[in-house]
Amino acid sequence: MAGYDTPSNQSVTAEFGTPVVLTATYAAAGTGATGYSAYILGAGTAPELISAMADPTKCVGGDNVTTIINGELYSKSWKLGLADCAKCSGSKIKRYTYAYAIKTDGTLWCVDASGTIRQIGVATNWTDVAGLSSSVDNCTAYARNSAGELYRLVKTTATKIGSATTWSAVSSCSYTSTYFDYGALAIDGGKLYRLDGNTPTQIGVETDWAAISKSGRIMNDILMPSGVYLAKNSSGELFVITATREVTTAVQVGSSNDWDVLGGVYYGQVYVGGEWEFEWFAYATSTDGKLYKIDVVNHTAAQVGSGTDWETVVQLGNYAYALKTAGTLHKITGTTEAQIGTESDWMKLEGCLLYTSPSPRDRTRSRMPSSA
Repeated sequence: MAGYDTPSNQSVTAEFGTPVVLTATYAAAGTGATGYSAYILGAGTAPELISAMADPTKCVGGDNVTTIINGELYSKSWKLGLADCAKCSGSKIKRYTYAYAIKTDGTLWCVDASGTIRQIGVATNWTDVAGLSSSVDNCTAYARNSAGELYRLVKTTATKIGSATTWSAVSSCSYTSTYFDYGALAIDGGKLYRLDGNTPTQIGVETDWAAISKSGRIMNDILMPSGVYLAKNSSGELFVITATREVTTAVQVGSSNDWDVLGGVYYGQVYVGGEWEFEWFAYATSTDGKLYKIDVVNHTAAQVGSGTDWETVVQLGNYAYALKTAGTLHKITGTTEAQIGTESDWMKLEGCLLYTSPSPRDRTRSRMPSSA
């Protein structure tokens, strides 16, 4: 996950994982500066410089652990050898898991665990990609093109879903398994669908869905999985979407109709009764600049602090990072916020869900009811 601030006079050498080492000298803003400083934001409160000459237009967060820095595709801190990328999706690359990316020329590419890079088809009009990471041989992702068509990606093959040309959004869960090879959501003509392989299943009868969170999350143990997302309609109302093998439900959060930016659903640990338990939550902003923590189990919202000047938020497990309109960067833990440093020139926040192990599905306790 990377944040960006304006340049200053200094020369730096920064290591971003292995084997990438970046060295650069850059000028102060207003005196010939051509780039911005890029930082990785992790568990600590001190941003780690990863590029002294970052181009914010070429730095884009993915929906799991892939991200784009200066147009280069990364999985965690590893550069994957694919340049000129504009969108990306994918989890930790392992035996059956791929990373997907759309280049600036609209072509679609994938990278497998061996590092092999392949183009998928020859089309040059791809616009969005959303991937389901996998622990078995069923890696699945979905991609949308500028013609409004939706495709299912299985490894290096793209298969068109239906004949509709009005797909406007697609989002995915960050984990799948032998028992859960579905769970992505997509919007077509204002209707919300769950994607079960190549089959879209409409959720409810509403025709005014407007947005889905960038990513969802798998809850519960491996035998009773549930894919959970945030979604909002054109009236600005917020819903928790929960998809199981049997049924998908949409439950409204409160009664407000002014929801704005939707963060991805994730899990964190809380200490309850002498034991660590997991809770699932997300963050979202409202149009009046307030920031909320969303409990996706109980479908409630709790305001973070009292500010009304929040601009955007990205979640990283137990905590999140958020920007205010004044350009200050803040770390969010629960409903508490703490400013990072004293700078007020942060101008962009992009992020992805960092890989953590073990998953809460591997634990015996959870605050998510198995019947959800």
